[in-house]
Amino acid sequence: MADLPKPPDEALVQLIDELDQEAQQLDEAQLLAEGAEDFGSIEALTTHFDQLVDSACDAAGRQRLAAARQGFDNSRTTAAPGDRAVLAWPLERKLALLAELRAQNHAASRYTLAARNEAQLAADIDQVLEDLLELGAIDDQGRLR
Repeated sequence: MADLPKPPDEALVQLIDELDQEAQQLDEAQLLAEGAEDFGSIEALTTHFDQLVDSACDAAGRQRLAAARQGFDNSRTTAAPGDRAVLAWPLERKLALLAELRAQNHAASRYTLAARNEAQLAADIDQVLEDLLELGAIDDQGRLR
C-alpha cells in the first residue's frame, strides 16, 4: 500500500490561511497592483502561477505512478506459496509442457524460442511461462485452460 502524504506542518497551514484571508480582503485593483509589483506584470504572475500548478500536477502524477508501480511489484512478489508453481519446475518438465502445447496446436504454441545456451534458454522459457500465466493460457500448476 502506498504511503499516505505527510500532513502539512501546523505553522505552514496557519500561514496559508492568513495569506488567503489577506488576499480575499483585497479588491481587484489592489490585487492586480500587488501582482504587478511582485512579478513585474500580471502576465508574468499568471505564467508563474500556471507553472506552479503544472509542476504540482506533474509531481502528483509521478507519485501516483510510483505508487501504482510499487503496488504492482508487491502483488507479483507477495504471491501465495502455491502460486506459479509451474515456474519452479525443472527445465525438462517445462520443455515438455511447451511441447504439449505445440502438439495440441494451442494458441500458446506460437511462441518460439531462440537457440541459446541452457541458462538463457531457461530464462526464455520462464518468460514464456510467465506470459502464458498472465494471459490465462495455463494455470499456476501448468494445466491448459
